[in-house]
Amino acid sequence: MKKLLTLTLTLLLLCGMVLTASASTVDVSRELINIQASYKEKITLTRYEETLAMASMEWLTGRTPFYPEEDGSALSLACRVLAYSATASIPEQFPEIDKLAGMQKDDGSFGDTETHCLAMLALRSVNKTYNSPGAYKYLLTLQKEDGTFGESIKETALAMTVLSLSENEQERSTMAATMNYLATYRTADMKELCWQIIALTDCGVNAINTGDTTRLERLLSHQTSTGAFSLVADSEETDEEATVLALLALDTINRDASAYKRLATDGLLKRYSLEDFKSLFMFFGVLLVISAVFWLYVILHKKHDKTLEETKTY
Repeated sequence: MKKLLTLTLTLLLLCGMVLTASASTVDVSRELINIQASYKEKITLTRYEETLAMASMEWLTGRTPFYPEEDGSALSLACRVLAYSATASIPEQFPEIDKLAGMQKDDGSFGDTETHCLAMLALRSVNKTYNSPGAYKYLLTLQKEDGTFGESIKETALAMTVLSLSENEQERSTMAATMNYLATYRTADMKELCWQIIALTDCGVNAINTGDTTRLERLLSHQTSTGAFSLVADSEETDEEATVLALLALDTINRDASAYKRLATDGLLKRYSLEDFKSLFMFFGVLLVISAVFWLYVILHKKHDKTLEETKTY
């Protein structure tokens, strides 16, 4: 009897934990829905990140995607490939892919830290064969003693997304120092906060909680009454770059992986979150509770019948 009651309570607790875990996702989903309703049409697609964010959230219906022009640099090629890959519209004739792969140097690099990481993500998103081992080896040479990469949190975040895709244990082991740095890093810069959220989430770390407050609350404090975001908390002065980064960060939390990582994983932006399975979780939770109550009733009823039989015997 005690075992059954313990099992029932455990099942109820698990159901509660599942629904609680989905609560933060639900909040983010609602926030994105609110932004979509109030600000979606105001987003001027003028940079590849906006195409990436809106494609990731399936907001591009009826809108013309923005594809950056190639200027001969590896960075422009990588951004162009990512934008086309995000919209699942790679042309049959798309020399940019081969051109980007051909720009890898003998030491495995594609350029500075940002360019190198974006090139690796872009080529992986289209399953293009290139010197991947050399690219990872070169990336590790860019890591500093404190775990950071390049000169910004953005570069560090992109490096972590790339490393989180590696199946090489030695390469993944280098992530520990960077994860520790990002988890304890405090910043008042809204852009850095967004990249911090993206990096930690891609590495499987809860990017929201920070102790006495949450990164999500801090991020939303930059949202204006129009649905757009500002570089300064509690301000009504909107900023397009801040808005698109906020959308990418919110989408990352909502989908448990950034648009960059989801594209590089299998060339698709769709990733199911807890919100997508909320109804299913609730159904099985209720089913488990009903089953537990039923078997509790059966056992108690049998015990009652046995007691009656023993009483009649005497």
